[in-house]
Amino acid sequence: MIQKSVNITALMCALLASGIAFIINASMLGPVLITIGQELHCDEAQVGLSQTAFFTSYLIPRPVDAEIRK
Repeated sequence: MIQKSVNITALMCALLASGIAFIINASMLGPVLITIGQELHCDEAQVGLSQTAFFTSYLIPRPVDAEIRK
C-alpha cells in the first residue's frame, strides 16, 4: 500500500475556505433567497442549492489544486 503524506497546511486552508463560504452563504445570501427566487421564478431551495454549490466549487478546489500541483 502506498501512503501519501498529508499536507496539514493545505487541509487547514481548505477547511477554512469552506467555513468562510458557509458563513457568507448563511449571512449574506440567506436573507435574500426569497427575493432571488421570485425574480428568477424558482423556489428558494433551488436558489440556496445553487449558491452553496457555487461557493463550494469556487473556493475549495483552487487552494487544494494549487497545493497538489507543486
